[in-house]
Amino acid sequence: MSIWKKVCLHHSLTKDGVVADWQAIRRFHTSWRIGGTIVTEKEAREAIRNGEKNVVAPWLDIGYHFGVEKVNDHYEILAGRPLNISGAHCTGQNNIAIGLLFVGNYDIEDPPQEMLLYGAKFLKGLMIELDIFKDEVYGHSTFASYKSCPGTKFDVDNFKKLLGRV
Repeated sequence: MSIWKKVCLHHSLTKDGVVADWQAIRRFHTSWRIGGTIVTEKEAREAIRNGEKNVVAPWLDIGYHFGVEKVNDHYEILAGRPLNISGAHCTGQNNIAIGLLFVGNYDIEDPPQEMLLYGAKFLKGLMIELDIFKDEVYGHSTFASYKSCPGTKFDVDNFKKLLGRV
């Protein structure tokens, strides 16, 4: 029986370019950070000694289990954390929700239909395999109301309908 009960959808808040952004996201998650800026371990430890509260230690790996990204001229599913490891993408849900990231900023632009379809086809197969129902697919903002994730222009309900059609 799977530990996975839900899927949590995210967006990267970055423009999806023609090069793979997935590795940049992984590098960000696995680096020391102060206020969202990557720093050296030495800088981070000194900031901690000086009382800085906004220091984040490197994560084990990228926080998401999977990503959907356009690389060159086609969409790809990218592997993040293996499914035998909890995510680091949604406080309170990391042990039961698979994290799926759509690369792009869907606060300022509509998600491309081709990307949504590609992601839905992948996710539907995963959900069948893990016995997760489409009613258990959520946007990150459901669990973190201070976030817009997966974006104000990403219609989670329409994505769930798409899951039912693929």
